[in-house]
Amino acid sequence: MHVRLGTVLLIGLLSLAMVVSAADLNHKYGVELRGGYGTIAMKDVNNQTDSLWGRGVTSATKLSGTPSFGVSILYRTDPRFLWEFGYNALPGGEWKAKQAGTGKESSLKISGSELFILPTYLLIANDNFTLGIGAGPDFAFVNANRSGDMVSMNFSNASGRTVGGMVKLNAELAMGKNNALSLSAGYRNHYVDRIHTEDDAGTRTYVGISTDATAQNLPIDMSGAFFQVGWRFYYSPSNWKAE
Repeated sequence: MHVRLGTVLLIGLLSLAMVVSAADLNHKYGVELRGGYGTIAMKDVNNQTDSLWGRGVTSATKLSGTPSFGVSILYRTDPRFLWEFGYNALPGGEWKAKQAGTGKESSLKISGSELFILPTYLLIANDNFTLGIGAGPDFAFVNANRSGDMVSMNFSNASGRTVGGMVKLNAELAMGKNNALSLSAGYRNHYVDRIHTEDDAGTRTYVGISTDATAQNLPIDMSGAFFQVGWRFYYSPSNWKAE
């Protein structure tokens, strides 16, 4: 259901982008490279690692935030309207446990990524400073990898995906004719309600951390606020025309 809904939203937004007026604008096309950091919930993962491994050996490695690295394509269809098509990698983190007396260890590594589309309204203060307010769908993906010998593993590699949303406020400060510093803050809804393994026949098995056969699924919630710093490179169609 999530994937179908995401496909419908994507087709609708791209169709809208095609019909919106797109004159030969200044800074019509652009690319942004960025890095940042954000908080992430991870309540379910933290609770399950506590339950399985014990609070004493996992409390110091709980994940509450993750860096991000990304790139976006920028497309301006009006002096006050911009489409941002972006990708962010979310390296995530690792939970570790060591069993006292035996030296046995286990670890759980979680990472994620996202593809997003942000229709963005622009508030132009002057030629050097612009504010943007955007909101749109966020196509989220997560991976979980388990290793170690402390407990029997019911999976080694699992993945999941969902469709969430993103809202973002952006401040752009011009640093030249076609370059700008980008400062962004926002919130992503990045909740994957379960993860799965898949065999060669394509059969999916939904998994959790516990070795109990009746264990609940493992939701991975990377939702949270974020802050990013980027650099934007702009291009205008007039620059490509022959003199």
